[in-house]
Amino acid sequence: MEVVLGIAIMVTIIVVTVVLTPHIPIWVQKLMDWFHNWQSSKEIEKEEQTASVQQTPQPSSSMKTPKYLGNSNTKEIHDLSNIKKACQINKIKPEHEVNFYTFEEAQNAIENNDYDGCKWCFKQYHTD
Repeated sequence: MEVVLGIAIMVTIIVVTVVLTPHIPIWVQKLMDWFHNWQSSKEIEKEEQTASVQQTPQPSSSMKTPKYLGNSNTKEIHDLSNIKKACQINKIKPEHEVNFYTFEEAQNAIENNDYDGCKWCFKQYHTD
């Protein structure tokens, strides 16, 4: 619709210019330049709107919050929703932290005998 309106305006200006101005080529060129710039600005606006929609960040695994924290040194998994003072998770070195994002991930690590549940916060999976 906007393009049709732009074309109608351009044709009207050309007709008026031809009738009233002896320097037709200059006016026609200026009109064509204006129309081209107007049309380009509309296309740029649409591209920017599309780009802003496409660049909206989607949650990824790196943005998720872990539900369980494993200690690769002691081989214990802590339930982060049930932390006790005795867990001492603040003493786990960053290089020993292993994040588990789901119960299934934590359970698989325990069932594969890779980890044990913490005695204080994950009692149902503590075996010692």
